[in-house]
Amino acid sequence: MHPQAIPPLVDTVYFKWRFYYETAEGASRTDSVEGGAPSLVVAPRETHHIEWQFGHIEYSVPKAAAGTPADKAVHTLTTNFTLRDMLWAQCSGAPSCDEWAKNDARPLQLVMLGFHCHSPACLGGKLINADTHEELCHVTSLAGHSAAAQDEEDYLWLPPCQWGSAAEGLRAPPVLPIHTNLTSIKWANNSVAHFGVMAIWQGRAAYADE
Repeated sequence: MHPQAIPPLVDTVYFKWRFYYETAEGASRTDSVEGGAPSLVVAPRETHHIEWQFGHIEYSVPKAAAGTPADKAVHTLTTNFTLRDMLWAQCSGAPSCDEWAKNDARPLQLVMLGFHCHSPACLGGKLINADTHEELCHVTSLAGHSAAAQDEEDYLWLPPCQWGSAAEGLRAPPVLPIHTNLTSIKWANNSVAHFGVMAIWQGRAAYADE
Protein backbone atom coordinates (compact mmCIF):
# COMPACT_ATOMS: atom_id res chain seq x y z
CA MET A 1 0.00 0.00 0.00
CA HIS A 2 1.53 3.26 -1.13
CA PRO A 3 0.93 6.56 0.68
CA GLN A 4 -1.31 8.91 -1.20
CA ALA A 5 0.51 11.66 -3.06
CA ILE A 6 -0.47 15.10 -1.83
CA PRO A 7 -1.12 17.42 -4.79
CA PRO A 8 0.41 20.90 -4.69
CA LEU A 9 -1.84 23.49 -3.13
CA VAL A 10 -3.03 26.07 -5.63
CA ASP A 11 -5.29 28.83 -4.47
CA THR A 12 -6.17 32.37 -5.49
CA VAL A 13 -6.98 35.01 -2.91
CA TYR A 14 -8.25 38.52 -3.60
CA PHE A 15 -8.05 41.50 -1.27
CA LYS A 16 -9.81 44.81 -1.59
CA TRP A 17 -8.32 47.73 0.31
CA ARG A 18 -9.75 51.17 0.99
CA PHE A 19 -7.45 53.94 2.20
CA TYR A 20 -8.55 57.25 3.73
CA TYR A 21 -6.20 60.19 3.99
CA GLU A 22 -6.15 63.93 4.55
CA THR A 23 -3.81 66.31 2.79
CA ALA A 24 -1.44 67.91 5.31
CA GLU A 25 0.51 71.12 4.91
CA GLY A 26 3.15 69.92 7.36
CA ALA A 27 3.69 68.24 10.71
CA SER A 28 3.03 70.42 13.73
CA ARG A 29 5.53 70.82 16.53
CA THR A 30 5.74 72.89 19.69
CA ASP A 31 8.85 74.96 20.46
CA SER A 32 9.68 77.25 23.37
CA VAL A 33 10.21 80.93 22.62
CA GLU A 34 11.70 83.66 24.78
CA GLY A 35 10.02 83.68 28.16
CA GLY A 36 9.18 79.99 27.99
CA ALA A 37 5.83 80.40 26.21
CA PRO A 38 5.12 77.68 23.66
CA SER A 39 4.51 78.58 20.04
CA LEU A 40 3.25 76.39 17.22
CA VAL A 41 5.55 76.04 14.24
CA VAL A 42 4.27 74.26 11.16
CA ALA A 43 7.06 72.57 9.22
CA PRO A 44 7.82 69.14 7.79
CA ARG A 45 9.65 66.95 10.26
CA GLU A 46 11.24 63.55 9.96
CA THR A 47 9.97 60.89 12.35
CA HIS A 48 11.45 57.49 13.17
CA HIS A 49 9.85 54.16 13.93
CA ILE A 50 10.15 52.98 17.55
CA GLU A 51 9.10 49.55 18.79
CA TRP A 52 9.40 47.17 21.71
CA GLN A 53 8.31 43.53 21.61
CA PHE A 54 8.63 42.63 25.30
CA GLY A 55 11.75 40.63 24.42
CA HIS A 56 9.77 38.08 22.35
CA ILE A 57 7.22 38.79 19.65
CA GLU A 58 4.86 36.10 21.02
CA TYR A 59 4.26 34.55 24.44
CA SER A 60 1.67 32.35 26.17
CA VAL A 61 -0.82 33.39 28.84
CA PRO A 62 -1.42 30.63 31.42
CA LYS A 63 -4.93 29.84 32.62
CA ALA A 64 -5.92 31.31 35.98
CA ALA A 65 -6.16 29.00 38.96
CA ALA A 66 -9.39 27.02 39.25
CA GLY A 67 -12.12 28.95 41.04
CA THR A 68 -10.72 32.43 40.16
CA PRO A 69 -13.63 34.86 39.56
CA ALA A 70 -13.81 36.10 35.96
CA ASP A 71 -13.12 39.72 36.96
CA LYS A 72 -10.02 38.61 38.87
CA ALA A 73 -8.61 36.35 36.16
CA VAL A 74 -5.96 38.77 34.93
CA HIS A 75 -2.44 37.87 33.82
CA THR A 76 0.18 40.65 34.05
CA LEU A 77 3.32 40.88 31.93
CA THR A 78 5.96 43.45 32.94
CA THR A 79 9.14 44.37 31.09
CA ASN A 80 11.92 46.92 31.60
CA PHE A 81 13.93 48.51 28.79
CA THR A 82 15.19 51.88 27.55
CA LEU A 83 14.00 54.33 24.93
CA ARG A 84 17.17 53.53 23.02
CA ASP A 85 16.04 49.90 22.86
CA MET A 86 12.85 51.01 21.10
CA LEU A 87 14.88 52.71 18.38
CA TRP A 88 17.67 50.19 18.05
CA ALA A 89 15.32 47.21 17.98
CA GLN A 90 14.73 48.09 14.31
CA CYS A 91 18.43 48.35 13.51
CA SER A 92 19.34 44.65 13.09
CA GLY A 93 22.71 45.37 11.52
CA ALA A 94 21.31 47.56 8.75
CA PRO A 95 23.47 50.38 7.28
CA SER A 96 21.26 52.87 9.11
CA CYS A 97 22.71 51.57 12.38
CA ASP A 98 25.80 53.68 11.78
CA GLU A 99 23.67 56.79 11.45
CA TRP A 100 21.73 55.97 14.61
CA ALA A 101 24.99 55.46 16.50
CA LYS A 102 25.92 59.08 15.71
CA ASN A 103 22.66 60.22 17.29
CA ASP A 104 22.98 58.12 20.44
CA ALA A 105 23.07 61.13 22.79
CA ARG A 106 20.18 63.07 21.25
CA PRO A 107 16.81 63.25 23.07
CA LEU A 108 13.66 61.98 21.39
CA GLN A 109 10.20 63.51 21.30
CA LEU A 110 7.28 61.08 21.22
CA VAL A 111 4.77 61.70 18.43
CA MET A 112 2.53 58.62 18.57
CA LEU A 113 2.43 55.27 20.37
CA GLY A 114 0.16 52.35 19.61
CA PHE A 115 -0.16 49.11 21.56
CA HIS A 116 -0.58 45.82 19.71
CA CYS A 117 -2.20 42.88 21.50
CA HIS A 118 -4.77 40.19 20.71
CA SER A 119 -8.48 40.38 21.41
CA PRO A 120 -10.66 39.43 23.10
CA ALA A 121 -8.40 38.68 26.07
CA CYS A 122 -6.27 41.84 25.86
CA LEU A 123 -7.23 44.39 28.49
CA GLY A 124 -4.61 46.99 27.61
CA GLY A 125 -1.13 48.20 28.37
CA LYS A 126 0.70 51.03 30.10
CA LEU A 127 4.12 52.65 29.49
CA ILE A 128 5.87 54.36 32.41
CA ASN A 129 8.99 56.52 32.63
CA ALA A 130 10.78 54.45 35.28
CA ASP A 131 13.14 57.34 36.11
CA THR A 132 10.35 59.81 37.00
CA HIS A 133 7.40 57.37 37.49
CA GLU A 134 5.41 59.45 34.99
CA GLU A 135 2.76 57.55 33.02
CA LEU A 136 3.54 58.18 29.36
CA CYS A 137 0.80 56.17 27.67
CA HIS A 138 -2.14 54.04 28.82
CA VAL A 139 -4.04 52.08 26.16
CA THR A 140 -7.31 50.31 26.97
CA SER A 141 -9.29 48.16 24.55
CA LEU A 142 -12.70 49.57 23.59
CA ALA A 143 -15.67 47.89 21.92
CA GLY A 144 -17.85 49.40 19.20
CA HIS A 145 -21.51 50.17 19.82
CA SER A 146 -23.25 50.17 16.43
CA ALA A 147 -23.13 49.08 12.81
CA ALA A 148 -21.49 52.34 11.74
CA ALA A 149 -18.04 52.26 10.14
CA GLN A 150 -15.24 52.35 12.75
CA ASP A 151 -17.80 51.80 15.54
CA GLU A 152 -18.85 48.23 14.73
CA GLU A 153 -20.26 46.37 17.72
CA ASP A 154 -18.50 43.16 18.72
CA TYR A 155 -15.18 44.58 17.46
CA LEU A 156 -12.42 45.83 19.74
CA TRP A 157 -9.89 48.53 19.02
CA LEU A 158 -6.96 50.11 20.85
CA PRO A 159 -6.95 53.94 20.71
CA PRO A 160 -3.31 55.10 20.42
CA CYS A 161 -1.58 57.82 22.40
CA GLN A 162 -0.97 60.91 20.27
CA TRP A 163 0.82 64.15 21.08
CA GLY A 164 0.98 67.55 19.40
CA SER A 165 -0.16 71.10 20.10
CA ALA A 166 -2.92 72.54 22.26
CA ALA A 167 -4.41 73.99 19.05
CA GLU A 168 -4.89 70.42 17.85
CA GLY A 169 -6.43 69.40 21.18
CA LEU A 170 -3.45 67.19 21.99
CA ARG A 171 -1.07 66.88 24.93
CA ALA A 172 2.43 68.28 24.61
CA PRO A 173 4.84 65.59 23.37
CA PRO A 174 7.11 64.06 26.04
CA VAL A 175 10.80 64.80 25.47
CA LEU A 176 13.01 61.99 26.77
CA PRO A 177 16.75 61.36 26.90
CA ILE A 178 17.67 58.42 24.70
CA HIS A 179 18.72 56.31 27.71
CA THR A 180 15.47 56.88 29.66
CA ASN A 181 14.47 53.74 31.58
CA LEU A 182 10.97 52.53 30.73
CA THR A 183 8.60 50.03 32.31
CA SER A 184 5.71 48.52 30.40
CA ILE A 185 2.81 46.52 31.78
CA LYS A 186 0.29 44.48 29.80
CA TRP A 187 -2.90 42.90 31.16
CA ALA A 188 -4.82 39.98 29.66
CA ASN A 189 -7.88 38.12 30.86
CA ASN A 190 -6.84 34.52 31.54
CA SER A 191 -10.10 32.77 32.29
CA VAL A 192 -8.76 30.40 29.63
CA ALA A 193 -5.19 29.88 28.42
CA HIS A 194 -3.99 31.77 25.33
CA PHE A 195 -1.09 30.83 23.06
CA GLY A 196 0.91 33.03 20.71
CA VAL A 197 -0.38 36.39 21.96
CA MET A 198 1.50 39.67 21.56
CA ALA A 199 2.33 42.79 23.55
CA ILE A 200 4.08 45.28 21.29
CA TRP A 201 4.56 49.05 21.48
CA GLN A 202 4.85 50.64 18.04
CA GLY A 203 5.09 54.33 17.32
CA ARG A 204 6.85 57.32 15.86
CA ALA A 205 9.34 59.72 17.44
CA ALA A 206 11.38 62.70 16.29
CA TYR A 207 14.69 64.07 17.49
CA ALA A 208 13.76 66.85 19.92
CA ASP A 209 16.72 69.08 19.01
CA GLU A 210 15.74 69.50 15.37
